[in-house]
Amino acid sequence: MLRQLSIFIENKAGSFSKITSILARHGINIQAFCLSDASDFGILRIVVKRSDLAIDILRNHNYPVQESEVVGVKLENESGALNKVLTMLAYHDVRINYIYSFAASTDDGTSVVVFNSDNNRQLSELFSTQGFNLY
Repeated sequence: MLRQLSIFIENKAGSFSKITSILARHGINIQAFCLSDASDFGILRIVVKRSDLAIDILRNHNYPVQESEVVGVKLENESGALNKVLTMLAYHDVRINYIYSFAASTDDGTSVVVFNSDNNRQLSELFSTQGFNLY
């Protein structure tokens, strides 16, 4: 399981860069991110290695942060890899709330895709029993 931080930010120019600047000053690298918007606010979801420190820093800068678990799965960086995992999830009737990928490949050349479902522990076990490598 991965720890994901969800940060509520204003939907205006420069909001995302303020957060990246704060994290960069403290040596925290964003490994994966997803930004979705609503009318006035957006939700920035990030995965970082030092999530406890990132939470403290962002809260000290008055950003509302929520932490949750998500599932990271390694996929071969090739045509059809994502389809294979999505077909397996559909077969097992797993509803995915959202999905996004890491910013870079892993050391072994695979890509990491982040999944969130209503039951991430069950999802993690399903990936493992179906032969997918977790990150």
